[in-house]
Amino acid sequence: MTFRAFNLLLIAALAAGLAACATSAAPAAPAAPVAVTATEVAAPTAGPRPTATPEPPVPTTAIIEAYEADQAAADARYKGKTLIMVGKVTNINDVFGTLALLLRDSADDIGLQCYLTDSADAQKVAVGQTITVEGTITGGELGFFMVAEPCKVIAP
Repeated sequence: MTFRAFNLLLIAALAAGLAACATSAAPAAPAAPVAVTATEVAAPTAGPRPTATPEPPVPTTAIIEAYEADQAAADARYKGKTLIMVGKVTNINDVFGTLALLLRDSADDIGLQCYLTDSADAQKVAVGQTITVEGTITGGELGFFMVAEPCKVIAP
């Protein structure tokens, strides 16, 4: 078979395929409605699903105390988890262009550093104020604080 004959055969096959697609059968008539009686309707298998109760906020002091007592156990409990936390703002810092809140009871205590995803959150709070934040604990003690990142202010 020559190249020209092959091309003609291929074009003829494609044309036949297109012609078959272009002609369609008449649509089927819609099905008649079916009457359903009350006894045929299945009853729900369970009642309304209960909504999940949100976890109460965790005091930052509880997280800090857990890390002071046993860092490995605290990492197992908190590391990588996103928590709602409550703590007192002792510092608002600019850390390499990212605003961070340091939450702790006093300047002598180890704190929890929350790196904010939105710098506008820093304007909602003041030093000395107790606030609620949501953040993911990255674990371990880093000098004088633990880290939660990313973090956002839920309630000033």
